[in-house]
Amino acid sequence: MTTAPRVLSLYRAIIKLGKSWKGEVEEKQYILSEARKVFREHRDANSKEEVESLIEEGEHRLNYAQHYGIAYPRLHHASQFKRRVYMDVPQQASADREAVLLPSDQDTAAKLAAAMQRRKAKLERPKE
Repeated sequence: MTTAPRVLSLYRAIIKLGKSWKGEVEEKQYILSEARKVFREHRDANSKEEVESLIEEGEHRLNYAQHYGIAYPRLHHASQFKRRVYMDVPQQASADREAVLLPSDQDTAAKLAAAMQRRKAKLERPKE
């Protein structure tokens, strides 16, 4: 199917869904007005890739509304939490961090640093 019939078919399906929407009146009005607005905004889209991506987005939104009963577009969230940075190798505490560390943390950091140095020395030894 070429793009023009696909676009018209998609538009008709969205309008039909909007008119037969079983939810609240505000959602019904939202579907109809949003469909008209978005189709009018992208009326002049010329490139084949852009038209295909718009059709795909419209089909996804239509399927989402039909199957889940949600008239609004799906939100894509970014993580609201700071990502934790993981280290491959434990690092020794620097001079400015030593004041913040507790004595037990300093002991642990020193033990880890010593273990890391022993491991490094063991790996650097030539095999016999």
